[in-house]
Formats: sequence, structure tokens, C-alpha cells
Amino acid sequence: MKNNLNTLIKGCQRQDRNSQTELFKLYLPYVTSICKRYLRDESLLQDAVQEVFLLVFKSLPTSFNEEKGAIKPWIRKIAINSSIKFNQRYQGFEELAQQEYEKKNFVTAEINKKTSDQEILLLIRTIPQSYREVFNLYAIDGYSHQEIAQLLGISIESSRKRLQRARANLKERIKEFKNINFTKSA
Repeated sequence: MKNNLNTLIKGCQRQDRNSQTELFKLYLPYVTSICKRYLRDESLLQDAVQEVFLLVFKSLPTSFNEEKGAIKPWIRKIAINSSIKFNQRYQGFEELAQQEYEKKNFVTAEINKKTSDQEILLLIRTIPQSYREVFNLYAIDGYSHQEIAQLLGISIESSRKRLQRARANLKERIKEFKNINFTKSA
């Protein structure tokens, strides 16, 4: 597998379309899951994922060095940074998108009995965006508060406070979620 991946990467560095297609297919689910966690509005997901892969293919010949590390973390970093920048570009739609998302999807997910992983992702998506970004970066992707502060342009203390508020908000959402009773018939 490693030799196949190295061959694929080298093909992408030469701008070979078949290699790019294969790398895209290989990492599409991974990149999609990352972007989905960070984006404010899920309707932007397809555009964000496309932008990530455009950056990956553009940067591979000059920025990726397999001696410095594996490609998966490199792609993850591009996906996270791109998603955060994408959110900044569409910042004006945050409140409206958040309200719509909560109205449409929170209850629908419970009724449809989605898996627990999907429920957790859904609950994370309902906390305010500034808290969610820090929560994802710290708790899921393993960034330090210093790295988060640098990436988001905030202070280290703000990063810590946002994480604390995200956790409190998430605990409250989980309590609300557990108390919803859909067994009554209408």
C-alpha cells in the first residue's frame, strides 16, 4: 500500500490526472468528514471539499515532502485551514445558517435514529461556531491552545475560554437531547 501511495503521490506531483483522480477517491471521505466538522453551513460542503483538493493538487509539487511526514496529516491540515477560511468568507450567514440547521436537522436526526457517531457530530454542530472551531481543533484534531490561537487569530486565553464554553454548551445540548421524548404519537 505504501509503495502504491508513493507512486500515486509522485504521479500527482507530475500533475497526472489519473493519479489525481485516484488520490481524490482515496481521501474524499476523510476530507469530507473534516470539512463537515468545521463548516458553519453544510450546504457549502461540496465547494469546500473541492477547494481543499484544488489546494492539495496545486501544493503537492512544491509543498509536500514525504521525508517530513505522511500525506494524510498534511491533507488534514489543508482541510482544516481551508474550512476555517471558508467560514470567514461566509461569516455573514452564520446566524441564519445555524438557526436553520438547528430547526431542520436536530429533531430530524433523533426521529431518524441515526448512529451515535452521527448524533455526536450533530450535537457538536449545534454549538456556536466560534466554540465549535476551538473544540474541533483541540479535542478532535489535537491542536494546542497556542496553535489554535495562531490559526484563528485569537489569544491563548480566548482559546481556553472558548473550549471551556464549548464543553459546557455541549454538555447542556446532550442533556437536552436525552430529555427529548419522541415516543408520544401525534
